[in-house]
Amino acid sequence: MASYAVFRMEGRNRALFSGKLGKHNRREAVPEYAVERPDRPRVVPLHDERERAKEVLKQSAKLPKRRGRKPDPGIEVVVLGPPPYDPVGQVGESAEWTDEQVHAYGRDARDWILDRLGRDPETAVGVLVEAHIHQDERTPHYHFGILAAAENCPRFSRRRVELALAGIEPEDGDVRGPNNRAVVRTILDRFHDEVGRKYGLERGEVGSARRYFQQDHLKGVSDRLAEQQAATVVASGRCADYEADLVVAKDAAEKAAEAEEKARAERDDAARSRDAADVRARVAVDNAARAGLDAAEAKAAKFRAEKRRDAAEKTAVAAAQAAADQEQAAKRAGPARRRAAPGLEARRVAERRAAEKRPAAVGRRKSASAAERAARDAVVQKRQEQRERKAVRRAAAPPRPAGFVPQGGVRSQQAFPPAPGPGPARGRGR
Repeated sequence: MASYAVFRMEGRNRALFSGKLGKHNRREAVPEYAVERPDRPRVVPLHDERERAKEVLKQSAKLPKRRGRKPDPGIEVVVLGPPPYDPVGQVGESAEWTDEQVHAYGRDARDWILDRLGRDPETAVGVLVEAHIHQDERTPHYHFGILAAAENCPRFSRRRVELALAGIEPEDGDVRGPNNRAVVRTILDRFHDEVGRKYGLERGEVGSARRYFQQDHLKGVSDRLAEQQAATVVASGRCADYEADLVVAKDAAEKAAEAEEKARAERDDAARSRDAADVRARVAVDNAARAGLDAAEAKAAKFRAEKRRDAAEKTAVAAAQAAADQEQAAKRAGPARRRAAPGLEARRVAERRAAEKRPAAVGRRKSASAAERAARDAVVQKRQEQRERKAVRRAAAPPRPAGFVPQGGVRSQQAFPPAPGPGPARGRGR
């Protein structure tokens, strides 16, 4: 696995050595992911010029203020330590370097930065405020805090520091020079050639599409990898437990299946016995019901016969009484019937004659309706014949000559003579 010389720069504000960043670098504020080891200190200081940095800030405050946003005068440089970077390795240890090599690499990087900035306070373009080695994380690394010297470069101070690290002299004081990408590439080339190559480190691929990730992101990745490994171990143990539980559950399931099969057979036998008992009980109930029905039917037949005999006796008595009453009434009404006989006979004769005349009236009404329908059919037939004659005359009429124009808005009688046929001429010739 290739190991690279990593040199990363990032702009910082005036609180480079007094704010949270300085406390983090000096480990006055210990992060949660840091791990203390009994055989190594958390941080190893390599350089400290905070008093001189305070004087630089005082001189910078006296400079005339410019409009717009002021550039950050500080630069933090982070150099990664010995390879390879093992996110799940032992904290603070390197797979290839000893502690003396780790400290030597940090001292060489510090000296290289001091040589580029200038060691003479009168001519230096920047001040190396602090330099530390962090040994309480998963890979040793180095923090360098640089503050631009305001008395020597009052404008574009941070730009002058970058050009000094790249070894580029501004032409006629113009610090804009090449673009940032070219300057950073030159810094990386020089740091690798002068420092990293001595320790077997390689230069990163020029123009690579890879991007830098923040340390917090890498720490999060390593934490997640460690958590995944721990979860894998736990999951493996759980899998073994699950397999044992599965064997036990399988045996229990087989025993339960056998018990269920036995219980099913017993239930089937009990059901068959119950069905046979139900059939026998049903037959006995049917026989008893049939016997009860026969007895009830015989009793009902006897009752009906007695009722009929009583009814016949009552009817005979009533008929005899009615005959006697009728005979008495006939004796009393004999003279009155003889006086009313002629009127009754006349009414019967009138009803008989009316019944004889009724069919003749019905026939006359039917004849009138038939005559009316025949007259209506004749009218319809006549209109149909008129329409047919009109269509024949139109079909026999000669076509209009070319250029025919009616005279005075009236159609010509010569061009359209009347069609022969009965009745007055109709159609186009009229």
